[in-house]
Amino acid sequence: MNSLNYLRKHKMLGNANLGTKFIGVDKDGNTIYSEATDTDNQNEAAYQLMLKYINNIETVLDKENMNLSDSGLIGGDGIEESDIMKSLRYNHLMSSPVVGKLL
Repeated sequence: MNSLNYLRKHKMLGNANLGTKFIGVDKDGNTIYSEATDTDNQNEAAYQLMLKYINNIETVLDKENMNLSDSGLIGGDGIEESDIMKSLRYNHLMSSPVVGKLL
């Protein structure tokens, strides 16, 4: 969540100068959006959508008793990788056309 808040604060999720309401298309074919406000801009809209998505994932994980914290993903003591990260990294390597053949 800290990363998402950082991206929101630094307006890196979307254009904070454009609103989310579609106005139309100009004669050159450019899309025109409404002017931005503090609560209606593309950066804020992207933040709200991502926040809902994260919350929905956390709800599902919680209901399935799969509470995964950052330390659970990285490693309990911060030194060793967890089995989850090892599996994810291995699967990613196996999907690589070069590395997958070597493994």
